[in-house]
Amino acid sequence: MRNLCNMTAWRTIPWLAAALIAAWSPGRSCADADAAGDDSAEIAQQIAELETRSVDAAQVAEWIEDLDAQRFNHRQRAEANLQAAGPAALAAVSAAARDAALERSTRAVRILLVWSESGAPDERIAALQELAKATETHPTEAAFAHEQFAAVREAAALETLAAHGAVHNFDQFAPATHRYAPLQIMIGPRWTGGDEALAALADVRRLRTLSFHRAPVTNEGLRYAAKIGSLDRLELYGTPSSGGVSPEVLSEIRTALPELADIEIRPGGAQLGIQGDSAPARNVAYVYAVFPNTAAARAGIQRGDIITDVEGTQVTDFKSLTAEIAKYQPGDSVTMTIQRNGQELKLPVTFDGWGDNETLTEASMRGATPRIIINGGQRIVIPAPQPQPQPQQQPQQPAPAQPKQQAR
Repeated sequence: MRNLCNMTAWRTIPWLAAALIAAWSPGRSCADADAAGDDSAEIAQQIAELETRSVDAAQVAEWIEDLDAQRFNHRQRAEANLQAAGPAALAAVSAAARDAALERSTRAVRILLVWSESGAPDERIAALQELAKATETHPTEAAFAHEQFAAVREAAALETLAAHGAVHNFDQFAPATHRYAPLQIMIGPRWTGGDEALAALADVRRLRTLSFHRAPVTNEGLRYAAKIGSLDRLELYGTPSSGGVSPEVLSEIRTALPELADIEIRPGGAQLGIQGDSAPARNVAYVYAVFPNTAAARAGIQRGDIITDVEGTQVTDFKSLTAEIAKYQPGDSVTMTIQRNGQELKLPVTFDGWGDNETLTEASMRGATPRIIINGGQRIVIPAPQPQPQPQQQPQQPAPAQPKQQAR
């Protein structure tokens, strides 16, 4: 603290920290800091001893009282002891943060800020939640805590989901009106969290697209989607794996999320492995790209092909092709009719399943893996560029100008 009286030190202190420290000890002079310096070693030793033993309520109450003591050293020691006490002192420190005494409340807020920046996620969340209540005594810090509270909960939720096998990614095609960098989460066949772990989805405030790709969850688990107020799109591919999507669950989701733009259901969960353009003027399903190690690649489908028929059923555009593939299960085999350079070919195709091919999963999520950067207490999501899968062949026919569709 003594260094704060040296003007050169202020050049390296962030504005928020400077403001908090300036308000930390009203009326305290640099002479006070010099006098306190001799006790710093003693305080550090007491804190080290405190971390090795439990703290009772009476001791916490005494420290809370000393936050507004006459002597600076007593206030300093009380704050340090409470900070070291950790969660055992949370309720008392939270109450002190809302105290009318400026010295006590300011020091309590400072303790909560320290707790909010370190420790286990649940402890950080608890500290931020309490700090957000100090709206009357410290409105600026309370607003900051409210924002950080949501960010920490989201980070903890993403960690939980990833631990159970979910994949999250930057969703570059979400509406630009969203304030935060949007995310897409895919729950696939490797998901280990069952229905219960899906509760974490509600804490992902930037979640715009939720994809279930042959995920081992039930209709009961799908109900958690109704709690995601930020959702724009819901994909249900081969999920649930048995019995199909309950109309009751769909109705519940639509009622809870009236602004949900799109729910796409593909009961079978079969995947071909192409990216395509639809050319309405010619009513065709044009293959824009073929991804490696997919059903399409193994069957010999090439970029520039036009798919006209699936097992005797005519397809007139990419939308109808997608609908036809959605009827099949992974492992099913069909014959597809292809137009290539004016010739008609019939190719046998054995479908893969959504979620099986990790490369294609990343491509279909339409973005690059984000890096999370902590900058001034704010979380910034920056997409890290990654190479996209390359088509196997050059186009055999001119590509239409329509925008590309998702992988199928």
